[in-house]
Amino acid sequence: MAYALKRFLASLLVTAAIAVLPAHGNGYFLSGNEALELCSADPNFCEGLVMAFNDASTFYNHNLWNRVCMPEGATSTQIKDVYLLFLKEHPADRHDSAISQFIRALIDSFPC
Repeated sequence: MAYALKRFLASLLVTAAIAVLPAHGNGYFLSGNEALELCSADPNFCEGLVMAFNDASTFYNHNLWNRVCMPEGATSTQIKDVYLLFLKEHPADRHDSAISQFIRALIDSFPC
């Protein structure tokens, strides 16, 4: 019994260690290519992703909002559409992180 518990705990630790490793060598989890694929498959997931990116960008990079002037009344659906259009129009850059593509989309679409 003790052996089975140790084995279970060891496998749990290995699984947890693998789960926290970044998916890409550059330290990010999701590329623009992957975000576009996921968003194409599930618009609801995509809208949640965009809201999370927006919140994370606001929290971690206050200087971003000196460069982005979001129109009053902009909706998450509108921002999602801007993001997806950016991904589709910039295929050469989609290997970069999905959130960096999100930030670039906002700066290009809603400059101050």
